[in-house]
Amino acid sequence: MEVEDDATVEDLKIQIRQTLGLPFPQLQLNGVILQSNRTLQSYQIPSHSHITVLDMYFITCMVARTKIGITFHLPYTLFVHKGNTFGDLRLMLQTKHGIDMTNMRFELLDLPGSEPTDNCAIYYVGLDADTTLYVSEN
Repeated sequence: MEVEDDATVEDLKIQIRQTLGLPFPQLQLNGVILQSNRTLQSYQIPSHSHITVLDMYFITCMVARTKIGITFHLPYTLFVHKGNTFGDLRLMLQTKHGIDMTNMRFELLDLPGSEPTDNCAIYYVGLDADTTLYVSEN
């Protein structure tokens, strides 16, 4: 794709949405996430550079909380891409939502009794857009 010199990252994202049909693209250059409001020129990107496009989507984590003997499942939305791992999800729930994940485990309803390891990528177990993942206490 070609863009004008003064184009913003958001301008490129719009072009990607229109061309590739990705609703929430995230752009990375050498592992750095490009901010939508900045111009591409401000990143000093050399001509013919390769920018990684991540197809971002939302999943819901239903986190079990027990109070006075009653267990509630509270929904938390995470913005992820298929390369995220369960360790990444654990960190997101802890840092973005303040959930202590020390004694928590992920439950895969399609694979009862199995718990994915922290280094397992979410695409490996089929977590797609609008998927619900359950998190419970050990």
